[in-house]
Amino acid sequence: SDIWRSNAAVSGVTVDFDLGSAQAVNTVAITAHNLTSAATITVYGAATLGGTTFSTTIAWVQDQNTLMKKFASQTFRYWRLSLTDVANPLGYVQLGYVFGGVVTELQFFRYGWRRLRETIIRALRSENGVPMTGAVLAQIKSIALEFKPESDAERDAVDLFLRLLRQQSVPMLIVPDVDKV
Repeated sequence: SDIWRSNAAVSGVTVDFDLGSAQAVNTVAITAHNLTSAATITVYGAATLGGTTFSTTIAWVQDQNTLMKKFASQTFRYWRLSLTDVANPLGYVQLGYVFGGVVTELQFFRYGWRRLRETIIRALRSENGVPMTGAVLAQIKSIALEFKPESDAERDAVDLFLRLLRQQSVPMLIVPDVDKV
């Protein structure tokens, strides 16, 4: 998809989202934006287009390419971002991706992780059966998350989360910079 840009406007810019039916949302995130610290970002949710039944403001965080706001779950069909950024030197507002939905936050995450790298090499042997260096077929990179000892309920929550990932979801991992939260 393309990056969205306003038409040379930095004040009163609105972006509407129709989810097709009422959906629960407890988090909105904006990535790849050009917003400045003077930006005002308001999120609205309503049963009708343009409605303002629910509203919350997303705070701008210095040096963050992703802005995120968590709030008590709200269920609406229509969502709107209202953006004002009169200090924007580019003269327009740019948004790369806007995410909205229910976030599963694993509270019992131990904040440990390991970066794993695996190289798969095709085994080759000489005519005499002597092992030789083979060609690299693939290099796989992954991250393993580590959790503290968990209760049965916490383990069930992780199992449900992983089962849903396998069935229908595309995971999004947002790792906040703890020095700036």
